[in-house]
Amino acid sequence: MATFCDFVIATETAQFAQPEIKLGCFPPVAMITLPQLVGVRTAMDLLLTGRTVPAAEAKSLGLVTRIVPDALLDKAVRDFLAELRALSPAVLKLTGRSLRRRQHADFESDLSKVEQIYLGQLMKTEDAKEGIRAFLEKRPASWRGR
Repeated sequence: MATFCDFVIATETAQFAQPEIKLGCFPPVAMITLPQLVGVRTAMDLLLTGRTVPAAEAKSLGLVTRIVPDALLDKAVRDFLAELRALSPAVLKLTGRSLRRRQHADFESDLSKVEQIYLGQLMKTEDAKEGIRAFLEKRPASWRGR
């Protein structure tokens, strides 16, 4: 979800991950948005390993806008919103729209292609079914490569 947000304010103890690979799946939306945020190699690292990264690393990668102490999250969000409210709503809207248009120019087309792979190929593999079954049964998956 963080890959699709305009701003991400995280606490110091927050952690981020795309663990779907551990279930024998991949996250379709993150397949498109994550490489644009962090670059292809870092996206490959996060998507292919499913590793969890702490807030500080997520910020250095471009996933997080600001990091705040855990106890100050509510105040930090209020302060950030006040900062935005002090600006022109019309200009904020147009600037955000222009940036998103540039970043996600082919989002719908790209998502459609990724969903075709996800539903038409991935979810038909034995490994995807096994990964989901293993997760639900709270046991390690037994991968077959099929």
